[in-house]
Amino acid sequence: MINNKQVNIWRGDQEPPTIYHVWIYNDLVLKLYDGNEWVVFVDDALVMNKLNEVIDRVTSLEEFMNNSTINNHKIKDNPILDGTDLKTASSGFYIQQDDTISNALRKIDKLLQTEIIQ
Repeated sequence: MINNKQVNIWRGDQEPPTIYHVWIYNDLVLKLYDGNEWVVFVDDALVMNKLNEVIDRVTSLEEFMNNSTINNHKIKDNPILDGTDLKTASSGFYIQQDDTISNALRKIDKLLQTEIIQ
């Protein structure tokens, strides 16, 4: 590879007069000579298609985030979940699977409470 300090720009549909040009082909494609042939290194249509794909993906992610919830709280609101939101996910004799952490702790506290007789 020759490291020229200066390059020329050639615009048109005919091949440039030297291999030391950046070729703007059909006002859409930038080509460079790689030693064997002119190769595309920027293709506006390709870049635009990729950008449109990225925009579509971001849009679908935004829609997903706007409609998604965790324990009935919208994710987009960045909720802080506490013991009233989280389920125990396991059941036992006193605690049921659909109990919240807060309710389960209340049941345990009630079971452990002692009465003092005076």
